[in-house]
Amino acid sequence: MGAVGQELSSNPVYLARKLREVRHFDARALEVGDEELERAVERRLEELRRLSSRLVGLILDCACGFGVDMLALSGLDGGRELVGVDLALEGLRRAREELRKRGGLAHLIQADACSLPLRPNAFDGAIVSHMLHHHPLPLIKAILAEVSRALRPGGFLLVREWCPADEGPSLREEVSRFLNELAHLRELLEGLGELGARPEVRALLYEHFPAFGFGRLYSSILRAALESCGLKVLAVEVRPPRKRSVDELLGRIRDRIEGLSLSEAEKRFLLARLEELEEKARLIHADGREDMVLVEAVKAGGP
Repeated sequence: MGAVGQELSSNPVYLARKLREVRHFDARALEVGDEELERAVERRLEELRRLSSRLVGLILDCACGFGVDMLALSGLDGGRELVGVDLALEGLRRAREELRKRGGLAHLIQADACSLPLRPNAFDGAIVSHMLHHHPLPLIKAILAEVSRALRPGGFLLVREWCPADEGPSLREEVSRFLNELAHLRELLEGLGELGARPEVRALLYEHFPAFGFGRLYSSILRAALESCGLKVLAVEVRPPRKRSVDELLGRIRDRIEGLSLSEAEKRFLLARLEELEEKARLIHADGREDMVLVEAVKAGGP
């Protein structure tokens, strides 16, 4: 890990965000229903079936969550031994439970992807699914370097991530948004005064204020990060995501507002914002999207 990555990995802001993500995925592992899990496994099967011959032998699922990729791989032909690594303990427990139900087996390890407790050159293949965007870029590079270290020369890597469909406008919007967030942060800290220096208040800011979050991951940046870790990119496939209608998202917003502990005035304000979005949705076709990008790579030095 480089000096910048090393410093970030122990930064209190990053650690607060990271622990928040772990709590979120622990809760998600407990609440996801059997039908939803089955649908997710079926979708992964469709994606992984054509790559099954590349994902044989000893296979690492880095940030395995509650085991969707491992469940899909265990349903494919071909000999493979699975190792799942994640920080979320409840996710690992759910993965173990679901694998046992299906007669599958995996070695499950609670560990940080930035420092994998794995031997170099040990794995024939690896998967990293939908987790890199939860980290700042120096630590994305550190994670990919760790996965590359664990792969044998010629080992295969599949990365699955959400990336903006149009990088230029998305980057400009990201820059402008960060600038505005910093202005809002200054106003908030000035308004809080001495209260803002209290550790519990700072911790809440680290976990929830947007300026302390992470940026978007772009497919061109992902490709460059892979190549910097000694991985040769074989293919990049862009798939539009599963469509969720704007109406569905608006319904989720209404449910979320109703579930908050708010005063009547606060709730009315948020519901007014929702009604504004509903009116906009009646008049505007919402076509902006993030695509799912599948990147196939191989560690240099193999046959």
